[in-house]
Amino acid sequence: APSSAAAATAPVPVPEPVPVEPSHPEELICPLTHELFVDPVTTPYGHAYERKSILEHIRLNGGPAGAPDPLTGRILNESMLTTSF
Repeated sequence: APSSAAAATAPVPVPEPVPVEPSHPEELICPLTHELFVDPVTTPYGHAYERKSILEHIRLNGGPAGAPDPLTGRILNESMLTTSF
């Protein structure tokens, strides 16, 4: 049997992207990934993004105060995101 330490460090599986069909509503598609949401978050400005993608955007484009929201240009940081759906 595997040790409990090995089980505790096992990687967490990442959900696979869901292919977008023409029938999928635009509100269910991330504006950054252009894929259906798997783990969406909402900004205080009312836009939803896939969590992993918006966090990467903030990390790559942000300064001490945050990064520009991709759709509004307003400052956005991780603490401002809330889980959607």
